[in-house]
Amino acid sequence: MNQRALFRRIYRENKAKVWGYLLRKTPEQDAEDLSQKSWLAFAVALKKTKEIEKPEALLWRIVKNKTVDFYKHNKRLPPMAVVDEQLIAETYNQGGPRLNLFRWPPGVSDLERQIIIRKFVLGQTYAEMAAELGKSVKALEHTYTRLIQKLKARYHKGRKS
Repeated sequence: MNQRALFRRIYRENKAKVWGYLLRKTPEQDAEDLSQKSWLAFAVALKKTKEIEKPEALLWRIVKNKTVDFYKHNKRLPPMAVVDEQLIAETYNQGGPRLNLFRWPPGVSDLERQIIIRKFVLGQTYAEMAAELGKSVKALEHTYTRLIQKLKARYHKGRKS
């Protein structure tokens, strides 16, 4: 399939999804501009690259990058609905601009942070996490359960004060 036909197919299949994503993540007046910029960047990327294994993944990476760039350029924090794995990674790794979207409670370990990010932001299962982190599923489930208990106790202690 040539690049032009590939672009048309992906555009046809993903146009509404991209538009819906941008409407949820950005103000309506900016969603149209970001949509056009995203599709243009995707077309350019397709033209530059001969063989792309997962063109839809490339499209979504571009759309998410354009969304993040929008908030960086405008120097404002996105609504919490925009907090996705890329924003979390930038905050967590403190690479690029430091977006202080939230602070981790004291005493939350690196592994516990990874579990929370992977479970709730990336939507990974314990099996997927275990494969990537080199831990057993049981160990991750146990760590998560302990963390939830610790956070609940901290919450209830704060409410009593």
